[in-house]
Amino acid sequence: RVLILAALAKGKTKLEGVLHSDDTLHMINALRDMGIKIEKSGDTSVVVEGGVGILKEPDNNKQLFIGNSGTTVRFLTSFATLVPGTVSFVGDEHMAKRPIADLVTALKQMNI
Repeated sequence: RVLILAALAKGKTKLEGVLHSDDTLHMINALRDMGIKIEKSGDTSVVVEGGVGILKEPDNNKQLFIGNSGTTVRFLTSFATLVPGTVSFVGDEHMAKRPIADLVTALKQMNI
């Protein structure tokens, strides 16, 4: 979750105690594909260079793979509304069973 905040913050943010997990990896990869710079700076540390102004549409209409990460899909669905252009997510077979209809409905009600 803090990766999203760092990605939104203008400039560099150092995060310590970052968990090594598939969810974290999917979040980092997707943020990078949307223009956020993230570099490992230690065993459990990363430096995030963010800001809404550097966001970009993923290259070549790339679908961003989020595995089975419910946290990633929920946070990045809203985050992606700030990206100029189209952002598409794809997950594994289990992701299709996760309930996110309330989030999609809310975004549609906001004309997003």
